[in-house]
Amino acid sequence: MISKMPNLNYKEITEENILFATHLEMQIFPSSCGYFSYLKAYEKGAPYFLAYLDNEAFGITGLYEEERLGEKGTVWLGWYGILKNYRGRGLGKAILLDTIKEAENRKYETLRLYTSEKLCPEACILYDKVMDLGENYTVEEKDLKRKVYSKSLNGKPVKPWKNKFLYLEENHKEEEQANKFYIKLLNKN
Repeated sequence: MISKMPNLNYKEITEENILFATHLEMQIFPSSCGYFSYLKAYEKGAPYFLAYLDNEAFGITGLYEEERLGEKGTVWLGWYGILKNYRGRGLGKAILLDTIKEAENRKYETLRLYTSEKLCPEACILYDKVMDLGENYTVEEKDLKRKVYSKSLNGKPVKPWKNKFLYLEENHKEEEQANKFYIKLLNKN
């Protein structure tokens, strides 16, 4: 992945840096663990990236396909975030735009993401500006004020999500398992 912003660069998450990536991600999302997501994506050839400003890692982003949702040509933004002390400088927007460009280069038709207005209000402001469509998601975790955002990558109108099931509970269980596995790995090292 390439950025137009000077000094912003990316390294793909691989077996060599997956523990470091997970450590960084858990500083951004302390109650979640993306280790298994990175591992599955790496094994499938889907990209997750560490974001660096000069030589300092400060963020993470990635793309993943979710077969359970049955949308061919759609890719989801996963584990996108930056450390708090890097926020407010336009870096998050740059990473999001670079990730959108990466999805376009990979010939996807639609990029989607889910988030929480309650937990990530600043991110929702950015998504409202950059994405084509934001929809309330009320099937699961209603108390978190979930939203699904979508962006067309091929110039055609984006198809609304229409509140289809996202399997969030299953995803959270996987994150809990990943966290336990990650802690065991840390204890071995």
